[in-house]
Amino acid sequence: MLERSLAFVDAQMARLAAMRNSVLALAFAYAGSAVLQKGVGFILFLWLAHQLSVSDYARFGLLYALQSGVSALAMAGIVETAIGRLKVARDPERQRRLLAGANLVFLGTATMSVLLAIAGFSWTNAFDTRALLVAAASGALIGFYTIQSQLSRIVERHRAALSVGLVAPLIGLLGGLAGYLIFGSSVGFFVGSTAGLLLALPLTMLTAIGFSRSVRDEDVRYMAAHLAPYLLVALIDWFAGYGNTYLVKIFFSTDVVARFVFAYTLSSIMHLVATSLNQAWNPRVFRLIHDAPSRQVEVENRRFYLLQGLALGAAAGGILALLPWALRIGGASFAHYQGIERETAILFLAYVLNIPWYHVQNYYYAHARGALLMKISVGTSIVGLLLWIAAALTLGELGPYVGFMLMMIAKMAGGVFWARREWKVGLLWHGPAAGVALLALGELVGLLLA
Repeated sequence: MLERSLAFVDAQMARLAAMRNSVLALAFAYAGSAVLQKGVGFILFLWLAHQLSVSDYARFGLLYALQSGVSALAMAGIVETAIGRLKVARDPERQRRLLAGANLVFLGTATMSVLLAIAGFSWTNAFDTRALLVAAASGALIGFYTIQSQLSRIVERHRAALSVGLVAPLIGLLGGLAGYLIFGSSVGFFVGSTAGLLLALPLTMLTAIGFSRSVRDEDVRYMAAHLAPYLLVALIDWFAGYGNTYLVKIFFSTDVVARFVFAYTLSSIMHLVATSLNQAWNPRVFRLIHDAPSRQVEVENRRFYLLQGLALGAAAGGILALLPWALRIGGASFAHYQGIERETAILFLAYVLNIPWYHVQNYYYAHARGALLMKISVGTSIVGLLLWIAAALTLGELGPYVGFMLMMIAKMAGGVFWARREWKVGLLWHGPAAGVALLALGELVGLLLA
């Protein structure tokens, strides 16, 4: 009897270990997929900076910001509200109809986002309607593929989620490259990107979601009725990220916009490193928060975020050390971006100082306090936007970079303050300190090599 009981316990432990390894493997698979996709985009966008004129690269940056805004707005809240309905959609057929309803809601938000983009950004006088249309359409298509991947993920169709989430955007990037080579302009890139994304549509058959005539009206009404706060947060987050490009356009010349786009493209590697590490860590820390003593959770957090600080600092320091040399060998095409190391360092510093935000946001999610986190994000983003404007008015061309950093610090400070009140979570300074030290070392090496 005892042997049988021990065998049962061993079997359960083995099953739990297998589940844990599976979750970890999936986390690394999704992180690796994101690294590959973003890495290809990073290289391509830097190559375009070398190929395009300063004014056309500024236009590229503005169109790319518009594309990302349409994508974010079209997707906002779709997956979250679909998850909220899963509790009443237990059987597979009911789930299929729910996900088809999510696609129908996405069709509405995507159409709204495209129309708003075309109508709302005509004021720039930098683009004609065709340019706005192809950039917005490509953003809606990217949003569509991302939604298919995420919806497949929540019903555990991971192979389909990984395939659609990775392959379709890569085809879009390759189409953009082909479009640039054919038309020789920033607008040509988005024409090619839209064409490539349209050609990738058959991939969505892997997800088995699609659209359905048997969609339940109550699902659609529920999701549509709960979208408003997500749309607001998506808009504010966009202004805090790629939307900064349009803020720069309002306050400064095209040359300044081009330099900001170049520096922001370089800083995207920091976002990639941070996001990839977080995706690998989140499943484990969620389990720890619920199963382990708070002291042990924070010990594990301190180790991980120290590692993240070292990784971000190494990435930032390496780029800053090599940037002067890389710009020199780039020749005349990179002449306009000479001396951009200081501005780039400020953007890098913003990501290093944001590590405490990555730390505390897991507590909000693990304790189902997403609504509170949303309120904090909205409030601190408004404060950050005001700080950005103040920096632009007082610091001149350095203002957008300092303003970006202040926006991230404001959000981080708000998140840490409330997390400390709710769960007595301390400020983890070890990771940021290590990251700042490596960043400063890289900046010093860059100055010596300049």
